[in-house]
Amino acid sequence: MSLTNSCDQEPLKDSADDFLTRKLNRERHGVGQKSIKRAVEKYGGNIEQQYDKETCLYR
Repeated sequence: MSLTNSCDQEPLKDSADDFLTRKLNRERHGVGQKSIKRAVEKYGGNIEQQYDKETCLYR
């Protein structure tokens, strides 16, 4: 599975090395990334997240 998002600034990461949302209502945002991570782990997959400063994309 491949996921690519764009953002103007390098995303912040939490202690688990997951990207954090910058949206104000954090209870309602950032759920998509968590859902993807759970599904990938459930089926024995692997997640690698990185941010490319040149293209302003994180994958």
